Amino acid sequence: MENRKTLTLNANHLLCICLLFGLFSADFFGKVYKPLIYGIPGRIIHFFYLISTLVLVVMALSVHSQQWRVRRRWAGQYFRWQILLPLAVLVTAPLYSLWSKPIAQFGVSYWSRWLSEFLFRGCMLVSAWCLFVILGEKTMDLLTKTLLIISGSLLVLAVFRFGPGQVLRVPLVVVKLLPESKASQFLETNHISFTLGICYLYSYFQGEKTVSARFTRFLSLVFLFLAGKRIGLFAILFSLLLGFLVKKRGLSKKLVVTVGICGMAACLIYLNEIYNNSLISLLNQHNISWSGRDAVFQYFTRRSSFDPAFLGWGQGATSKMLENMSYNEVGNMVVFRGLHNDILKRYLDWGFVGFLGWAWYNLLFLPKKVFFMYGKKPATLYLLLLTYSFITYLTDNTEGYFVFQVALMGSALVYAYSQERPRISGGE
Repeated sequence: MENRKTLTLNANHLLCICLLFGLFSADFFGKVYKPLIYGIPGRIIHFFYLISTLVLVVMALSVHSQQWRVRRRWAGQYFRWQILLPLAVLVTAPLYSLWSKPIAQFGVSYWSRWLSEFLFRGCMLVSAWCLFVILGEKTMDLLTKTLLIISGSLLVLAVFRFGPGQVLRVPLVVVKLLPESKASQFLETNHISFTLGICYLYSYFQGEKTVSARFTRFLSLVFLFLAGKRIGLFAILFSLLLGFLVKKRGLSKKLVVTVGICGMAACLIYLNEIYNNSLISLLNQHNISWSGRDAVFQYFTRRSSFDPAFLGWGQGATSKMLENMSYNEVGNMVVFRGLHNDILKRYLDWGFVGFLGWAWYNLLFLPKKVFFMYGKKPATLYLLLLTYSFITYLTDNTEGYFVFQVALMGSALVYAYSQERPRISGGE
């Protein structure tokens, strides 16, 4: 395999770094200076994905070099299959309105949320397309470096704000040997740290053995650990184990289907355990805290059922219900704004049959497309990233993290292009 070239920055790269920082600004300023995430600045941060997408579109369409035309063609062939999910969000809401009580309850406010969800999903797809066109094989390198700069800045600020001693105690907090501290709360990021997991797996799979690449992977794991994302570390470990088994056996269409079906079955088993409270009881027996999430899960499971007759509430309905939970039922968790369980959230929004369609699309349809379009290696990488992502979906909101999903959507394409780049360049 050809060694990766050193990333040299130009004006496009620097602008992309600024845009990526803006997309992570809620995580960053939520730690550094909280007033910036409220009021008018907060609204700008919340809708920054619209601004960044518009800028990226202008950048991607403004240059007409042969290299960029090749990338546009690659991106068009790849992302035409990714557009199906945003389209599903667009066309299914009127159907769900025929039976969904939340849609009837919230009326206009639901439809504004539905429109927001559609724009959000659409901008994810367009941003992934644009970043690949602009950056090509350097896309993941630039994202990784941006994340490490942000994470490193937060670590330095934590040292100045809380002192070296408090920061050094954070690892003990993460492994539950010490109670939570202000320093550990400061370093706990969500969007940033989980996206670092995607970058780590991409770099590991790429296999570069230079000191710089190894140090970058090491830092990615360190920042993920300091953020307290144990589920992320477990997901990486599980994904690497799956990668080892796939590599040993050799990826085939049959194995892609087998892994996808196993993933769908695991999702259904997990949902069944949530609905019959077996998982919550098991974790409580071992003194593993849900941090109050179990009360929120039960709030929703009491209003739905795990059976094929459950038709779902419509895309965005669960998030609207989260904003209107009863204090009498969930107590202080009434301030919860994320379900922290994307598997359950997708089930509630789409229903039993719709959830199966969503899982089939992600775990079977897309991996098979990558396999047939680009071959075994990109498809193996995509399976590892899907495994990582779906494990984080069990306890977090990563299915709705903008750059996380952009990285997930685009990684297989970036890797496939990086492998073909020498041949493509030779033909230009």
